[in-house]
Formats: sequence, C-alpha cells, structure tokens
Amino acid sequence: MPDFFTRARDFLTGNQKDTAPVNRYEGFTANGAVVLRDRRGTSKAEIPDVSEKGMHGMGDDPMAIYRPSGAKSIDASKAMGNFTGWTFAAVNAIASEVSNIDFRLYQIAGEDHDEKDDHPLLDLLEGVNEDMTGIELKYVTMAHLELTGNSYWLLDGVTDAMGQPRAIYPLHPGRVRVKLDKTTFPYKLSHYEFTIDGKVYKFEPYQILHMKWPDPSDPFVGIGVPQTIPSWIDSDNYAMEYNRKFFINGASVGLYIQTDTNVEANIDRIRKGWNNRQEGVENAHKTPVLPKGAKLEHTGIPQRDMDFAKLTDATRDRILAAFRVSKTILGAAESDTNRATAETADYVFSKRTVKPKMMLVVSYSQRISRTALRRRSLHHLHRHDARGQGI
Repeated sequence: MPDFFTRARDFLTGNQKDTAPVNRYEGFTANGAVVLRDRRGTSKAEIPDVSEKGMHGMGDDPMAIYRPSGAKSIDASKAMGNFTGWTFAAVNAIASEVSNIDFRLYQIAGEDHDEKDDHPLLDLLEGVNEDMTGIELKYVTMAHLELTGNSYWLLDGVTDAMGQPRAIYPLHPGRVRVKLDKTTFPYKLSHYEFTIDGKVYKFEPYQILHMKWPDPSDPFVGIGVPQTIPSWIDSDNYAMEYNRKFFINGASVGLYIQTDTNVEANIDRIRKGWNNRQEGVENAHKTPVLPKGAKLEHTGIPQRDMDFAKLTDATRDRILAAFRVSKTILGAAESDTNRATAETADYVFSKRTVKPKMMLVVSYSQRISRTALRRRSLHHLHRHDARGQGI
C-alpha cells in the first residue's frame, strides 16, 4: 500500500504514532517555577503569569469579585477575600465603632428596668473564649456581617435548645453552609455544616447563633454589601492594580516589541532580556538596546487620557455610599472639616449606620440572653455607646 494511503488509514482509524508533546513537564524548582523541556531537549523554568490564565467567569482572577453568571450572589469566600481598599476602610470604620459599644443587661418587670452589672452572660460576652476578647468578637462579628451578610457564632458546650454556652467561637462565613429540610413546605432549617482542613463538621441549629443582614430573596442566608456591588469593587481593584503595574513597568503604558524573527527561542530571549533590563521602577528611563530586526512600538490609551483621578473618586464614593460611611468619618474629606461638621458626621454615622445594625445584632443576642438566664421574658440585652448613652 502506498505510504500516503497508509498514513491516511492510520489517521482515520486512530492508529497514530505517539508524538512527543511540544513541552514536557519536568517538575518544579525551589522558587516555584515550572520546569518544561521542549522537543529539542532544551529545558526552561518559568513562574506562570496569572494574567495568562483563562478568564472563564473570572473564577481564576484573584482581584475579581464579580462573576457574570446566573448565580444569586457572590460566594462568601470571595467577598471575605476583598477586605481591602475602600471596602476595608468602610468595614473597618463600622466594626471599630461597634467594638467600642458596651453591652448592658437589664431585668424587666413591667415598666421597671433593673440593670445587672454582674452576670455570667456579661462575662461570656467579655471573655468569649481563651483566644478572643469581647472587643475582638464585636469587631469580627460586624466585619463578617458587612462583608458576607452572615455571622455564625458557635456556642460551645450547648447540648440542647436551653443549654448555656461555655464559650463563643465566630466561624468563617465562607466555610459555613446552611442546610435545609425540604421534605415539606415551608422549608425548615435542618443543620449547619462547617468545612475546615478537608473536614466537615455538622452542627444543630441550637449550637449556632446565626446573625444575618436580611436578603429579600433568601430567608435563610443573609447578603453583604460587597455581594451587591461587585462591579464597583472590581473597578476599584483593577484601577489600583493598573496604576501599580504602571510604575512597575517604568511608568510606560502599552509597549510591545515587534521583531522579524519567528523562532520561539529568540522571542523568549528578547522578552527576558527586556524584562531583566527595563522592567521595574529601578530600571525606569534606562535606554533600551534591542537586537537587529526588533523595534519598540506603543499602543493603548495614554495614562493621562484615562483620567484615573475621576475614576477612582467615583468608585470610592459609590463604595462608601453602599456602606453608608462618609468621607469625613474616614478623614478623607476634600475640604477642611471643622468641629460642627465633624460632630454632624458622627451623629449621622451613629444614627443612620451603626444604630440599625446594632438593633439587629441585639435582637439576635436575645437568644443567648434567654437561654443563659432561662427566663424568656424577664431580661433584655441593651447596647450603649462608649459614653454610656443608649443609641
């Protein structure tokens, strides 16, 4: 049979000879670079570039929180990972304010409110556990609520609905799953699952105090601010990263090298030589020397035409507005702030931002108050600011 037909038959029947891959995986170096060997036997080690990963729904992008899909909202783990930038500034302002608030316990008898200064419940909220204080608990709880809309307290030592907790452990919201009993309608809460180090722990509803910012579309799981404004946060993240890369690349935008060669090894050599000699702030404004047949080209939009000042200001204002935190509270107001405007900002922040959140937190805390005291209608947990005034 002629050789041509033999090859055609082998191709159609799948009887093809094994061919060496373009690059064969060899292993890793000590610094994490991937070692590959090409057909010619040349070995090379490179650290993979994150920007070269596939953009399937931006799932692999460490900066992206937004995922354009049919999902209800952003995953809690992704939201927790965006505790940076203006999101951090807003959440830190709210959580820091809440951590300064003192809880007070009252015994209610008709119209009379008798404050209890010494009680195991107050000791629990102040001592929390062996590794955490009451101030930390309030900060972490509010941060979890702001970022994911959910805060899960593990009530250690509770064995039934009326048990008294020995300690409180706040759980990472991104590792908790709310499981429902869907055998009948309306659905009921079945249990909670917490995953850590590959292990899944199951907790009954009475073992978890689940606080949440209400989600109109889900009565069982809350929703946080970053999960509702992912595109705004992404815009700020990418703008900051673009500016960072701008200086890393020697304050140059849109440069590429055009060369006549089509040999992969030569192209790699030119690219690595450019990166070694020109990339980075320390190499800025050095005169480049290119090999024969290569020239430097410019592309993209100049930095000044992108007007990053207005872009970053706009994204900042939108993010802060979503958290209901003013620039004055953060000390970022453009104009000088006098005492009157500062006090007004504090008042508005306390009344419009902190008070509604604390009202919700205290409503959930009534559960611990009831179980710890075993008297459902006689006690009330109240929140006061650091100055001892009810808010």
